[in-house]
Amino acid sequence: VLNAYPKHDDLNTIAMKIAVIDVTNSTHLSQYKSQLSLYDLAKVILDIPAFDVRLAAGDPELVNIIAKNVGAINMFSFASKYCTYHNVEVYHRDDYSIFDGIVKESLPNYVDGLSKHKLDVWRSEYNYVAFNECIGGLLDEYNIHIPFRRRKFDHFLGRGMKVEIKETSGYGLVRITEYEVGLINYLYLVSCTVRSFDGRLRTAVD
Repeated sequence: VLNAYPKHDDLNTIAMKIAVIDVTNSTHLSQYKSQLSLYDLAKVILDIPAFDVRLAAGDPELVNIIAKNVGAINMFSFASKYCTYHNVEVYHRDDYSIFDGIVKESLPNYVDGLSKHKLDVWRSEYNYVAFNECIGGLLDEYNIHIPFRRRKFDHFLGRGMKVEIKETSGYGLVRITEYEVGLINYLYLVSCTVRSFDGRLRTAVD
């Protein structure tokens, strides 16, 4: 659908894409229909200046604008998914990271000093730049520079830490090779070792 209708110049097409992403990702937009209709959200996207150009360039502010919508409800998670999927599938880029409940629960296990509360603050303050840079910094720290590294890290978190090696692992254009699985699982093992060592050190000090 995204490749068939990549542009954001028609209200009905945008509404259709919102509905598809909502259904396939269980973002439950229908729960908020009394506050924000599907067409209200589509109109927000349609009215964003140079939306397609900015999306192709990975402009993080697009997530915040969509998330704020008409001020009815915080759509931070949906907005991150909407931008991510278009950026990957239409433009073959990897500029965005997805925020959702799984990421909120799992990401603090890998980033020293990061808490679920801080993630909640970034969400409530529409600070997508801080969230996206956090994941980019983590991947840089462990020298993970594989293609579609953000998308694959999200897949890794969503699969519950350990990623099984399957030839068809991934989403759309994204395919995870055995080598890449090894790199991402290396990150998992290193983070476990660091947490274990930190726990023993705290015990010894106490």
